[in-house]
Amino acid sequence: MLALSLGATLLAGPAAQAAVTPEGDVSPGTGDSYWSTGGSSSQAVAIGQSSPGSLMMNGGSTLASGQVTIGTDGAAGGEVELSDAGTSWAIANDAYIGFFGGALVEVMNGASVSTGSTALGYYAGSTGKIVVKGAGSQWSATSVVVGSSGNAQFNVTDSGKVTTSGNLDVQGGSGVGILNLGVSGNTTLVDVGGTFTNNGTVNVFALGNITGGIYLPVTATSFAGGGTLNFWGGSVAEGVGAFAVSDYTEYTTPLVGQNLSGARVNAGDGELIVVFADNAGTGNLEINEVASPLPSGYSYYEVVQIEMSGLTNSEIILSFELGAGVDEDNIYAWKLVGENWQEIDLEDTLGTYEQEYFNMMVDGGGVYALGVVPEPSTYAALIGACVLAFVCLRRRLRS
Repeated sequence: MLALSLGATLLAGPAAQAAVTPEGDVSPGTGDSYWSTGGSSSQAVAIGQSSPGSLMMNGGSTLASGQVTIGTDGAAGGEVELSDAGTSWAIANDAYIGFFGGALVEVMNGASVSTGSTALGYYAGSTGKIVVKGAGSQWSATSVVVGSSGNAQFNVTDSGKVTTSGNLDVQGGSGVGILNLGVSGNTTLVDVGGTFTNNGTVNVFALGNITGGIYLPVTATSFAGGGTLNFWGGSVAEGVGAFAVSDYTEYTTPLVGQNLSGARVNAGDGELIVVFADNAGTGNLEINEVASPLPSGYSYYEVVQIEMSGLTNSEIILSFELGAGVDEDNIYAWKLVGENWQEIDLEDTLGTYEQEYFNMMVDGGGVYALGVVPEPSTYAALIGACVLAFVCLRRRLRS
């Protein structure tokens, strides 16, 4: 059985000061008074035009805009981050997240965005991604299209919420749309005032130590479409939009010839939870600790090896108990290749820290490590990073 222990508690830094910070290629330009005076509902805004641009809002800052375009040109990209309770962006007209280029918008820790219609991945060749996470974090729109003609992803986790007065469409034709929903509590993540149409892909994940039972992550006036619907850690339940989360299977010895479809395997008394897809099939699972150090400069818990065989779908979610106060931005990961640690590219994956658990997508077995970068000038103490088996994990896109 796994025996994983927690290190010191990571303390939060000082509260952020209210700020609206544009950088790079933005319109209005970075020196325009628009950004420092609360904006205007008649002012069109572009982030990332012919070259990259970004916007950061935090500490309860507010901004008003007209139409917003992020990732305007195919050669450019735009990134926006809103964080902290009270931080809000009121967009009076439509919002294009990935117009011809690429765009990432993150709304976290109680921040909010309100728009007219929202389109992710608007033109062919564009990419658009929105992440809404944390209690009180919200994206409100008259309508949402995920993957208009480009590629798009909308992630909603950790009690974040998306609401529309009209329809929400996940596309799967000329555009490729993916909606990822992380269920870690009994809250509705997507509330659609009109029709919820899935012609793309909707993935629903049971995260952390959520109790087995029936959950309702999506509500809508009506449902339509024939797209793909995938569940990890459970299955579709009776009732439209309902998700039946599985109870735990306790791990004490290797599991052999077991049906793992939709299973949640509890190893180390809840310290590591392995979550399987609803089409995982029958196979074998073994979890072992491995004595191996991380690269210098990082703290860690342990190295863990996951071995799986015989499964139809070996993509799994690993939920690891870290406790409270971990800063997700300081987490890095490696894979053991031969005798060397190889750092994993953490961009654009499904990792999320919520409800004291860190959750990440895994594709197959192997030996993996998760480490935390020390920041002595910011924190009074450092948490020992956990080390566990996984292949990929999302890290914020930061310059």
